[in-house]
Amino acid sequence: MGRVQASTQEDQPGFDLLAMAQMDEIEAISRRGARIDLPEVQYKDDTDTPFLVIHSGGTTGLPKPVARHVGFELRHVGRRISQTGPDLLATLPVFHSFGFANFVATLWGTFGLSLLNASRPVTASVILKALDITNCKALATVPHLLKFINETPGGAERLARLQRVAAAGAAMPEVLGNELSGKGVKIISPYGQSESGGLMVNSPGRDWIWLTATPIAEPYLRFDPYGDEDQGLWHLIVLPGMPTLVASNRPDGSYATQDLFVRHPTDPKKWKFSRRADDIIVLVNGLKADPHLLEESVAKNHNVDTAMAFGAGRDSLGLIVVPSASAAGLSKEELAVRVAPDLEMGNSRVSAYARVSLDSVIFREAGSEVPRTAKDTLIRSKFLEICKDDIDAHYAAREAQTNAQVSVADDEVKGIVREVVGSVVSAGYAELGTDTDFFGLGMDSLQASHVRARLLRRVSVGGRVLPTNVVFENPTVGQLTDYLLAVRNGEVSKDAKNSEKANAQRLVHKYSQFPQCAGQKIHAPPGRVVLLTGATGFIGRHVVHRLVSWPKVDRIYCLVRADSNEAAELRIAESLRGARLEATDHGNRSRVVALASDLGEARLGLNDEQYETLRTSVTDIIHGAWAVNFNMSLSSFENPSIASVSHLLDFAISSPLQPRPRFSFISSIATVILAMAQGQVKEMRYGWEAATQMGYGQSKWVAEEICSAAANYAAQKGFDFSVQILRVGQVVGDTKHGMWNPKEAIPVTVQSALTTGALPVREGDEVVFWLPVDIAGAAIVELALRSRSGDDGKEARVFHVSSTTPLRWNAEFLPALGRNNLSFEAVPPQEWLRRLESAVPNHRLLQFFKRTYGVVRDDRECESVGGELDLSEARKYSSALRSATKIDEELICKFLNYWLGLEAWKSIQNKTATGDQARAPQVGRKDSGVGIGKIE
Repeated sequence: MGRVQASTQEDQPGFDLLAMAQMDEIEAISRRGARIDLPEVQYKDDTDTPFLVIHSGGTTGLPKPVARHVGFELRHVGRRISQTGPDLLATLPVFHSFGFANFVATLWGTFGLSLLNASRPVTASVILKALDITNCKALATVPHLLKFINETPGGAERLARLQRVAAAGAAMPEVLGNELSGKGVKIISPYGQSESGGLMVNSPGRDWIWLTATPIAEPYLRFDPYGDEDQGLWHLIVLPGMPTLVASNRPDGSYATQDLFVRHPTDPKKWKFSRRADDIIVLVNGLKADPHLLEESVAKNHNVDTAMAFGAGRDSLGLIVVPSASAAGLSKEELAVRVAPDLEMGNSRVSAYARVSLDSVIFREAGSEVPRTAKDTLIRSKFLEICKDDIDAHYAAREAQTNAQVSVADDEVKGIVREVVGSVVSAGYAELGTDTDFFGLGMDSLQASHVRARLLRRVSVGGRVLPTNVVFENPTVGQLTDYLLAVRNGEVSKDAKNSEKANAQRLVHKYSQFPQCAGQKIHAPPGRVVLLTGATGFIGRHVVHRLVSWPKVDRIYCLVRADSNEAAELRIAESLRGARLEATDHGNRSRVVALASDLGEARLGLNDEQYETLRTSVTDIIHGAWAVNFNMSLSSFENPSIASVSHLLDFAISSPLQPRPRFSFISSIATVILAMAQGQVKEMRYGWEAATQMGYGQSKWVAEEICSAAANYAAQKGFDFSVQILRVGQVVGDTKHGMWNPKEAIPVTVQSALTTGALPVREGDEVVFWLPVDIAGAAIVELALRSRSGDDGKEARVFHVSSTTPLRWNAEFLPALGRNNLSFEAVPPQEWLRRLESAVPNHRLLQFFKRTYGVVRDDRECESVGGELDLSEARKYSSALRSATKIDEELICKFLNYWLGLEAWKSIQNKTATGDQARAPQVGRKDSGVGIGKIE
């Protein structure tokens, strides 16, 4: 007691500790009929006086003392005095915040509380027996114990007879909760923490998992976007002023909970807890894996006590499984068989790169140490330390199996390729045909590297090198099989460029078969009705923002990849909010109609009524949706990207409106990048030789050719049809906030300074022409909605959307970064590449960077713009382009501050600060310099 008193005095001067009477003392006194003398406590009329110190859970570190003040409890007295409810059995310890809340509630309320004997193990049978003995009609416990009760015969049925079952201390696994709820258990799963008190509550029933803020907490809760936009995660922040907030961890007095949530698809006030921010596993290539649904699926198996994913800083995830006591007699092989179905189910619920194969599951012995908090929550960091040797051995064994030693017959290779790819993307034999594109099945860069690694272990290539990008370049079973056989036989084609050109021409021909013109004719409405694709993209959301303020636009139909129109609407709202563009008045926003769509389908994934409504009302089409992946080959862009151009052109040509809808395709300067070596690039059509050698730019070139073919078709048939191609240059962050998509090549390049301590200097310097995204969005709308002129319809018009003011990479951009919170060494491109590959071997843009920076400066293939685009035609119609100014240091500082504020960048900085990276650049020093030296 003395040590506790001394420690408390140090943290809280003047704070007195009173010894509580122990339960055995109270029971003894009760038996004797005596009384106990307790110290007299003088009440102080001061709501800020601490009356209780509890501790935080300790899930992610040492438990921290949290002081509760008199005012905290007084705010709840009025509600608790009138609180009624069923008698409650609680398994939670009284020192747990929720357990203490139950204890205090009985003092003010009118219900009884039963506690279990803390000196005995808490088991499912003990809880069920206690419910019968006490006749309690409610239970408060932890999810881990509910799992055991659910596995006990008759356990769930007994819980269903209770008026409520409260689960606290940890998040209720969704699978377990759904199972119990389906059996009639009325689940109460409140959300809060010791530092802030209760914040959100749920409603029992089918939607038990969705939380809404309490009336007291709602004004003080803020959800900030977290991580990549496509993850849909939000970080909960408790704002200062919250009556029950007793701690802060931010300069503004707010409290960052480190808890991540998912927003309800149709009700923006409902949230589902996803997981802790520190539970996200960042792979070596920067992808952030959220494996909790996988863990949850495996952990529900009655043979499993604990399941936890691992893989931070590695190229793939693994899973540690501790068997339950009932599975103690099973071998690891038997466990694998019994766990496999749940593992497969879990893999279907997570992102492709977060999946775990059965051979990546580590089975420990039943009864192995599993560190948990008093709330029965797994302490992940300690468990990882315990399992470190097993994890290291797992990855070492994978590395040792790099190349196949036994050569299989040629006629067996195709079957092996299909088997390997199918196991990685979880596709069956029927789904994975010989010509099925892997990336159409959802394969990503990490999975492509897994396919390559597994094929090398299964198929001998005779000691020859298999290119890192082999799966991207050969994205079907047939192509990959042919390539493997060619490599092992020394017959790799030397004429790849001609083959790519032939494939491009084939795609142009395939998607240039247009429909007959509509017989019916309807005069177009006086106002503009716009059909927009790509509305949630980096540029697209600025196009939406500009369109809603355009006075002559009556309606904007946004085709969005989503499961429902409500989900599509939510995606647009979140995209605008993420770009800080949501401050558009409600009257304007009501003109935006979101429709769930599939552009890869001939009728755009719309039902007949929707399709006809659009076909008879749309006056303008702006097509911006496109897959952005610099690793994929041309073939992988066919569906839905290239196919979508044809489907939308068919839609426009078949329109009965007079004039027909104008079709504006948002293209890229990647279609003319190689023409820049010859001088200024005009706003005109260019041949195949001008396009970049990467699949992305080639696919845009194919789309431009299809657009040109549509315009020629209209001219030949003699009907009015305006087609225009908007070639967009390098688009950067907006002028107001500097929000530049962190996934793009330039931000990723800058981010590498945090891991390598270096950035690449371009030989001879490089001139870039960067255009802020808000300016680009405005220009696209001005060009798409320009007045029709006499030359419309004769051929596809081409406009360049870019900047005309140059910025020098070496002389201006890098020094500006160095003067604004980033320290790094400027090195030649090849040295930077070497450091990047050493620090992050499976970096998702490594192959792109090798093509861009891995050559001498005078090579024609360079994705960053070094030439100049002619903008004379575009500037005639766009005031935004005419008034665009140079990217200055103030805007560069905005870019950098935005990136450094992202959670992903912060996590890299934190690792760097703790010495986790081989090279440790200093971040956040105002006097940091670039240190560009002479490069020989």
